[in-house]
Amino acid sequence: MDCHPDTFTAAVVRGSTPHDATRLSLHADMSLAKSPDWAAQGFTMDDLFLMEAGSNSFEVHRRLVDLGMRAVVMESCHVGKHAKSYADNDKMAAERIALVFLQGNAPCVWVPDPVTGERRELLHAYTKAHTAATNGLQGYLNQSAIRLGNATRLWRAPACGSWGNASGRRSSAISSPIISTPSPCRRRGARSSCASSPDRSPRSRACSCA
Repeated sequence: MDCHPDTFTAAVVRGSTPHDATRLSLHADMSLAKSPDWAAQGFTMDDLFLMEAGSNSFEVHRRLVDLGMRAVVMESCHVGKHAKSYADNDKMAAERIALVFLQGNAPCVWVPDPVTGERRELLHAYTKAHTAATNGLQGYLNQSAIRLGNATRLWRAPACGSWGNASGRRSSAISSPIISTPSPCRRRGARSSCASSPDRSPRSRACSCA
Protein backbone atom coordinates (compact mmCIF):
# COMPACT_ATOMS: atom_id res chain seq x y z
CA MET A 1 0.00 0.00 0.00
CA ASP A 2 1.33 3.40 -1.03
CA CYS A 3 -0.51 5.74 1.36
CA HIS A 4 -1.13 9.46 0.94
CA PRO A 5 -3.08 11.90 3.15
CA ASP A 6 -6.41 11.24 1.39
CA THR A 7 -5.84 8.33 -1.00
CA PHE A 8 -3.80 5.16 -1.38
CA THR A 9 -2.70 2.83 -4.15
CA ALA A 10 -2.52 -0.91 -3.51
CA ALA A 11 -0.93 -3.73 -5.48
CA VAL A 12 -1.97 -7.30 -4.65
CA VAL A 13 1.05 -9.57 -5.13
CA ARG A 14 1.41 -13.33 -4.61
CA GLY A 15 4.75 -15.06 -4.18
CA SER A 16 7.57 -15.95 -1.81
CA THR A 17 10.51 -14.29 -3.61
CA PRO A 18 10.89 -11.34 -6.00
CA HIS A 19 11.46 -13.80 -8.87
CA ASP A 20 8.20 -15.72 -8.54
CA ALA A 21 6.09 -12.77 -7.43
CA THR A 22 2.98 -12.22 -9.52
CA ARG A 23 0.82 -9.12 -9.44
CA LEU A 24 -2.82 -10.17 -9.16
CA SER A 25 -4.49 -6.77 -9.20
CA LEU A 26 -3.81 -3.05 -8.87
CA HIS A 27 -6.06 -0.47 -7.17
CA ALA A 28 -5.18 3.19 -7.72
CA ASP A 29 -6.40 6.40 -6.06
CA MET A 30 -8.69 4.74 -3.53
CA SER A 31 -10.12 6.64 -0.56
CA LEU A 32 -7.97 6.19 2.52
CA ALA A 33 -11.01 6.55 4.79
CA LYS A 34 -12.55 3.47 3.14
CA SER A 35 -9.40 1.34 3.39
CA PRO A 36 -10.74 -0.75 6.35
CA ASP A 37 -13.88 -1.66 4.38
CA TRP A 38 -11.80 -2.54 1.32
CA ALA A 39 -9.48 -4.72 3.40
CA ALA A 40 -12.31 -6.52 5.20
CA GLN A 41 -14.14 -7.41 1.99
CA GLY A 42 -11.32 -8.87 -0.09
CA PHE A 43 -8.69 -10.20 2.34
CA THR A 44 -8.26 -12.58 5.26
CA MET A 45 -5.85 -13.10 8.15
CA ASP A 46 -3.60 -15.14 5.87
CA ASP A 47 -2.79 -12.03 3.83
CA LEU A 48 -0.13 -9.50 4.82
CA PHE A 49 -0.47 -5.74 4.33
CA LEU A 50 2.78 -3.86 3.65
CA MET A 51 3.28 -0.11 3.74
CA GLU A 52 6.13 2.35 3.80
CA ALA A 53 6.67 4.42 6.96
CA GLY A 54 5.05 7.83 6.56
CA SER A 55 2.96 10.46 8.30
CA ASN A 56 -0.17 8.28 8.59
CA SER A 57 1.25 4.74 8.30
CA PHE A 58 0.95 4.01 12.04
CA GLU A 59 -2.75 4.90 12.03
CA VAL A 60 -3.41 2.78 8.92
CA HIS A 61 -1.55 -0.07 10.61
CA ARG A 62 -3.71 0.21 13.75
CA ARG A 63 -6.93 0.17 11.72
CA LEU A 64 -5.90 -2.98 9.89
CA VAL A 65 -4.82 -4.71 13.11
CA ASP A 66 -8.17 -3.84 14.71
CA LEU A 67 -9.80 -5.79 11.88
CA GLY A 68 -7.70 -8.84 12.74
CA MET A 69 -5.40 -8.38 9.74
CA ARG A 70 -1.62 -8.72 9.65
CA ALA A 71 0.26 -5.54 8.74
CA VAL A 72 3.90 -4.43 8.62
CA VAL A 73 5.36 -0.91 8.37
CA MET A 74 8.67 -0.91 6.47
CA GLU A 75 11.52 1.55 6.87
CA SER A 76 11.16 4.34 4.32
CA CYS A 77 14.92 4.80 3.73
CA HIS A 78 15.37 1.16 2.77
CA VAL A 79 12.35 1.15 0.46
CA GLY A 80 13.29 4.50 -1.07
CA LYS A 81 16.71 3.25 -2.21
CA HIS A 82 15.03 1.15 -4.89
CA ALA A 83 13.14 4.13 -6.34
CA LYS A 84 16.15 6.32 -7.19
CA SER A 85 17.30 4.44 -10.26
CA TYR A 86 14.15 4.89 -12.36
CA ALA A 87 11.10 7.07 -12.78
CA ASP A 88 8.58 6.33 -10.07
CA ASN A 89 4.83 6.68 -9.64
CA ASP A 90 2.22 5.47 -7.17
CA LYS A 91 1.49 2.22 -9.02
CA MET A 92 5.14 1.28 -9.22
CA ALA A 93 5.69 2.28 -5.60
CA ALA A 94 2.88 0.03 -4.37
CA GLU A 95 4.31 -3.01 -6.15
CA ARG A 96 7.87 -2.13 -5.19
CA ILE A 97 7.01 -2.27 -1.48
CA ALA A 98 5.95 -5.90 -1.87
CA LEU A 99 9.03 -6.83 -3.91
CA VAL A 100 11.39 -5.22 -1.39
CA PHE A 101 9.73 -7.16 1.42
CA LEU A 102 10.08 -10.44 -0.46
CA GLN A 103 13.84 -9.93 -0.69
CA GLY A 104 13.98 -10.99 2.95
CA ASN A 105 16.18 -8.24 4.42
CA ALA A 106 13.76 -5.33 4.66
CA PRO A 107 13.77 -3.78 8.17
CA CYS A 108 10.44 -3.15 9.87
CA VAL A 109 9.52 -0.09 11.90
CA TRP A 110 8.26 -0.50 15.45
CA VAL A 111 4.67 0.76 15.65
CA PRO A 112 4.15 2.56 18.99
CA ASP A 113 1.22 1.68 21.21
CA PRO A 114 -1.50 4.32 21.81
CA VAL A 115 0.02 5.54 25.11
CA THR A 116 3.47 5.99 23.54
CA GLY A 117 1.87 7.76 20.59
CA GLU A 118 0.16 10.25 22.91
CA ARG A 119 3.43 10.89 24.74
CA ARG A 120 5.18 11.56 21.44
CA GLU A 121 2.50 14.05 20.44
CA LEU A 122 2.85 15.79 23.82
CA LEU A 123 6.62 16.00 23.42
CA HIS A 124 6.31 17.39 19.90
CA ALA A 125 3.81 20.02 21.10
CA TYR A 126 6.14 21.03 23.94
CA THR A 127 9.13 21.27 21.61
CA LYS A 128 7.16 23.36 19.10
CA ALA A 129 5.91 25.76 21.80
CA HIS A 130 9.39 26.02 23.34
CA THR A 131 10.96 26.88 19.98
CA ALA A 132 8.25 29.44 19.15
CA ALA A 133 8.64 31.16 22.54
CA THR A 134 12.43 31.27 22.26
CA ASN A 135 12.33 32.67 18.72
CA GLY A 136 9.76 35.27 19.78
CA LEU A 137 11.93 36.49 22.67
CA GLN A 138 15.02 36.61 20.51
CA GLY A 139 13.15 38.59 17.85
CA TYR A 140 11.92 41.07 20.45
CA LEU A 141 15.43 41.57 21.83
CA ASN A 142 16.83 41.93 18.33
CA GLN A 143 14.47 44.87 17.72
CA SER A 144 16.20 46.65 20.62
CA ALA A 145 19.68 45.68 19.35
CA ILE A 146 20.26 43.40 22.35
CA ARG A 147 22.54 40.49 21.59
CA LEU A 148 23.00 37.74 24.17
CA GLY A 149 26.06 35.60 24.68
CA ASN A 150 26.19 31.92 23.85
CA ALA A 151 25.98 31.00 27.54
CA THR A 152 22.74 32.95 28.10
CA ARG A 153 19.55 30.91 28.20
CA LEU A 154 16.09 32.31 27.52
CA TRP A 155 14.29 29.43 29.21
CA ARG A 156 14.58 28.25 32.78
CA ALA A 157 13.27 24.68 33.21
CA PRO A 158 12.50 23.10 36.60
CA ALA A 159 14.84 20.49 37.97
CA CYS A 160 14.36 16.82 37.12
CA GLY A 161 11.73 15.11 39.23
CA SER A 162 9.82 18.29 40.06
CA TRP A 163 7.29 18.18 37.21
CA GLY A 164 4.59 16.80 39.49
CA ASN A 165 4.44 19.91 41.69
CA ALA A 166 3.41 22.14 38.82
CA SER A 167 1.28 24.59 40.79
CA GLY A 168 4.05 25.59 43.15
CA ARG A 169 6.73 25.78 40.47
CA ARG A 170 4.66 27.82 38.05
CA SER A 171 4.40 30.93 40.21
CA SER A 172 8.10 30.92 41.07
CA ALA A 173 9.05 30.42 37.42
CA ILE A 174 6.95 33.41 36.37
CA SER A 175 8.31 35.68 39.09
CA SER A 176 11.95 34.75 38.40
CA PRO A 177 13.71 36.49 35.50
CA ILE A 178 14.23 34.38 32.42
CA ILE A 179 16.88 36.60 30.85
CA SER A 180 20.25 37.10 32.50
CA THR A 181 22.80 39.47 30.99
CA PRO A 182 26.30 40.24 32.30
CA SER A 183 26.72 43.40 34.31
CA PRO A 184 28.90 46.14 32.76
CA CYS A 185 31.07 46.24 35.90
CA ARG A 186 32.02 42.56 35.63
CA ARG A 187 35.42 41.70 34.35
CA ARG A 188 35.82 40.82 30.68
CA GLY A 189 35.11 37.23 29.84
CA ALA A 190 32.67 36.60 32.72
CA ARG A 191 29.38 35.07 31.63
CA SER A 192 26.16 34.14 33.33
CA SER A 193 24.22 30.96 32.71
CA CYS A 194 21.22 29.05 34.01
CA ALA A 195 20.16 25.41 33.94
CA SER A 196 19.22 24.03 30.57
CA SER A 197 16.27 21.77 29.99
CA PRO A 198 16.89 17.99 30.17
CA ASP A 199 17.36 16.05 26.98
CA ARG A 200 14.03 14.42 26.18
CA SER A 201 14.53 13.68 22.50
CA PRO A 202 12.22 10.94 21.16
CA ARG A 203 13.74 7.59 20.35
CA SER A 204 12.52 4.86 18.10
CA ARG A 205 13.43 1.18 17.86
CA ALA A 206 13.25 -1.20 14.89
CA CYS A 207 12.86 -4.94 14.39
CA SER A 208 13.83 -7.27 11.57
CA CYS A 209 11.15 -9.22 9.78
CA ALA A 210 11.68 -12.36 7.75
